Amino acid sequence: MSTNTASTASSPPLPLVVVPAPPPPPAPAAVVPKRASVADRVARAFPPLACVRGYRYFARRRVALANVSETGLDADVRGQRVQHVRLRVHADGRLASGCTCAAKILGPAACRHVWATLLEIDRQGAFDALRGTQRALALIALDAPLKRPKTKKAVKR
Repeated sequence: MSTNTASTASSPPLPLVVVPAPPPPPAPAAVVPKRASVADRVARAFPPLACVRGYRYFARRRVALANVSETGLDADVRGQRVQHVRLRVHADGRLASGCTCAAKILGPAACRHVWATLLEIDRQGAFDALRGTQRALALIALDAPLKRPKTKKAVKR
């Protein structure tokens, strides 16, 4: 039997192919921390129905902020009646809220007017100090009850 080993031994060696190394991966871009919205931080405290109804006020641009500072603000939410909302930031990081609507007896977070105001705060970028962390934010009732401002009554003739 003849073997073909002699013919393979005499064949020229294969050329050596050099494969370049893959380029290094790009350096990661600077990670910009996500700024938490104030509404997201207190959302667990609100019932879904208050969120849905409050979003309607917000989407229809019925929330007007006033006296905005880093420690608090006042807002008017226009519906069938104008409801007044007051938010204050406590030194310990809690957010206190009050509203003139009847839902306040169920707690500070049951109110759609407060939720609409929180969404408007996020739209306008107020309360920047509360946006540094994703941690849940405690929502409490204002110490003093918020009273509806007196309006002039129409004179009946």
